[in-house]
Amino acid sequence: MTLSKPLCILLLCIFGWHSTKAQQQEIFVDHIETFLNAIGPNRHIRLAPGVYELMDGRDIRSPYFTWGSEDSDNDLIIHDVEGLTITGAGKAQILMEDTYSWVCKFRRTNRLRLENLTFGHLTENECYGGVLSFHDLEDVQVSHCILFGSGLEGLELDSVKGFTFRESTIKECTYDLMYLNESEDLIFEDAFFLDTRYGDPITLEDVHDVRFTRCTFQGNETGYGNYHFWYIGDNVAHILLQDCAFLNNRVDYFSSDETLIKLENVTFRDNKFEEP
Repeated sequence: MTLSKPLCILLLCIFGWHSTKAQQQEIFVDHIETFLNAIGPNRHIRLAPGVYELMDGRDIRSPYFTWGSEDSDNDLIIHDVEGLTITGAGKAQILMEDTYSWVCKFRRTNRLRLENLTFGHLTENECYGGVLSFHDLEDVQVSHCILFGSGLEGLELDSVKGFTFRESTIKECTYDLMYLNESEDLIFEDAFFLDTRYGDPITLEDVHDVRFTRCTFQGNETGYGNYHFWYIGDNVAHILLQDCAFLNNRVDYFSSDETLIKLENVTFRDNKFEEP
């Protein structure tokens, strides 16, 4: 029997339209081994409070992550995990002991969520690896997270479309706060960018449609040299700073091209650079 089109529509309204997105499997973990083994697509991993030292799980293998890259032998590279959510239940810290490695790199993934987590390096000395790197992703949300102790960038975006960084902090980086490249539709809301030490804190290359709202940039330094808080490369457009504050930053210049950054109700106080 062939159903008429109106009847098909009625049945869909009654019984619901089947979604092509798979339901997330919820997994509770309390140890680095169970955390790494839980990584995969369409999963919601909930981390119990505690410290998760990545090098303690260095021997674990998975089809959804690899160890090592051109930067370091111990970078954790998580890939092809569409629909993955990682949430900290309480104070959950994901830490990297190798000071030359990134804490986590994410590759080829859509609909990624990181919530209520701390990422950083397990050292009191200078380190040489970054914290979080995202390459070739769409629809990423980072909320209520802390990224600290990078030797390179606290946050790196490369070929990312649709990224939200909300109520989160990047702090205590040896060099840059962020490097944003070939990316678009980036939103930073109610975020803090604190206490980086050297170089240009934020670099933009080939990015557009980037908005910072109610963000605080405080206590950042650049060392010796003619550095800019915002280093603007080629093909950059539609950068908006809205209701933000720049406080006590020891940086030589505000931007390498102030015409490309739109300011709306931005507060400047006790900075080394001249107010734009």
